[in-house]
Amino acid sequence: MIDLSNAIANLLHDHDTVIVPGLGAFIRQEKGAKVNVITNEFEKPSAILSFDPQRREENGLLAEYLSLQSAISEEEALQQIASFVSETFARLQQGASVELPQLGTLSLDSQQNLRFKAVDDCDFNGDAFGLSDMH
Repeated sequence: MIDLSNAIANLLHDHDTVIVPGLGAFIRQEKGAKVNVITNEFEKPSAILSFDPQRREENGLLAEYLSLQSAISEEEALQQIASFVSETFARLQQGASVELPQLGTLSLDSQQNLRFKAVDDCDFNGDAFGLSDMH
């Protein structure tokens, strides 16, 4: 089975949006550098991750990436994505949350809406790679 979470994380370093067909879109939002005048610290630029469950249409990016990385056809990649999505929804319907390493956790709220909580230390801003906050 493919490592879908790792593929999404890798794509988010170069793309603002990665759509998982049938599941939703992971969206990278840039945050600029800030200066905290109270603590006299410079906070590096970063990027936060959000999720839009309404954007489920296939755009080919994820399937193409998986096809190239796993040496499989795009059709096979789409089948594996569809299998992942159906397994994810099955686990969610049973009341479990689904952890996506490097990204966050998917769960259903009380009204059966899909929710996403990003991991605290994820930063997909390649422009700030190697930078740290400083005084």
